[in-house]
Amino acid sequence: MAQVMKEELPFNLQKGERLVEDIIPDRRGFVLSRIINGLFPSGIMSLVLGVYAAIGISAAKLNLWIGVVALILFFITIVAVNWAVALVAYGKFRYWVTNYRVVGRRGVIGYSIDSIPLENITDVIIGRGIAERILGLSSLRIVPIGGAQIAYGRYGGISSTNYFPALMPKHARELQEKIFELRNKRKKEAGRIL
Repeated sequence: MAQVMKEELPFNLQKGERLVEDIIPDRRGFVLSRIINGLFPSGIMSLVLGVYAAIGISAAKLNLWIGVVALILFFITIVAVNWAVALVAYGKFRYWVTNYRVVGRRGVIGYSIDSIPLENITDVIIGRGIAERILGLSSLRIVPIGGAQIAYGRYGGISSTNYFPALMPKHARELQEKIFELRNKRKKEAGRIL
């Protein structure tokens, strides 16, 4: 657990609340998985534009190589834009687990902070999508009461308080167990209060 001073947190701790875990995604994995996830729609767009350009260039009796070069430059531009956005977003992604709730910060230009009370968590699922499998990483998806509250990000991938991307597999398993343990303890405490 990384030590975080109370004044560094972008949210206020409630009375009796303490920080249990400070989670920062793996930088390399976060950036590369965002690029890989962003390339799928970009690859389809590149293919469509490439075919369109090749037909247009052939019809105009121009060299087919101009179309190929344009397609490659377009693809390189898409990769560069995805990389830049992923790097900026990485600086905003951070998660905290307290003895009361799970808090997440995410964003690209600005950021938002959301939290899920531990007693509202019904499941914590370890996921390994295509990009995560390629990179040897895992993610956690927290399912609150009423189902998943996942927002699909504009720049490749899922982004929400209940999604922890780019975790080492061992850390994901440990975090899953810790959240279940804290949730069960919180529910027992809430039962005594009632």
